[in-house]
Amino acid sequence: MKAGPAMTNKQGVVETIQNLPDDATLVEIREEVENITAILESEEDEIAGRVFSNEQVMEEMRPGISK
Repeated sequence: MKAGPAMTNKQGVVETIQNLPDDATLVEIREEVENITAILESEEDEIAGRVFSNEQVMEEMRPGISK
């Protein structure tokens, strides 16, 4: 998917589906939609600041690991 500033989520999903072979199964189509949905959601999370670095996660886990 060639995401650009003017591409909407719908356009990204439609482009992804259009790039599948004509004989793609429903399972393959569903998997592609799920994959692109996860990517778009993670990009939205990053923009909103709802992400953690590896260092932050390790720091949070350290007390539980050392028990």
